[in-house]
Amino acid sequence: MRNINKKKVNKDSMAKARENENFSRYTEEADLRIRLGVEIYNNRKEKEITQQQLAKMVCTTQKVISNMENADVNIGLALLYRTGEGLQFTAENWSRIFHFDIPIRILFFDPQTESKKSRSSDQNVESYIIK
Repeated sequence: MRNINKKKVNKDSMAKARENENFSRYTEEADLRIRLGVEIYNNRKEKEITQQQLAKMVCTTQKVISNMENADVNIGLALLYRTGEGLQFTAENWSRIFHFDIPIRILFFDPQTESKKSRSSDQNVESYIIK
C-alpha cells in the first residue's frame, strides 16, 4: 500500500524566522513599538484621557492612537514628539521606552538645619531625597 500522506515536515515557524538575517532587527523594532504602546496606553489611562481626546491633542486620528497602543504602526518623530508632549512624558517615561538610564541627583536632608544638600546642579536630572 502506498503512503498518500507524504507531506514534508517543516521546522517550527519561529525557528525558521530566526534563520532570517534581519530577525534580531525586526524583533528589536517590534519590542520598541510594544514598549511605546504600553507607555502611551498606561499614561493615557492614568490621566483619564480617551483615544479620541489624545488624538485631538496631538493632531492625529483615534485610529492612529489605537494603532500606536497596539504596536501596529511605525510613527515619525513629529508624532512621537507631539504624543510625548501631549501626555507630558518625563525622562522616566522615555527611559522605559528606549531603555536608557536616568541620571539622578541625590539630595541629602540635614535634620539639624532642615536643608537639602545636592550633589548635582543639572536641572535635567531626577532628584531623590534621602533622610
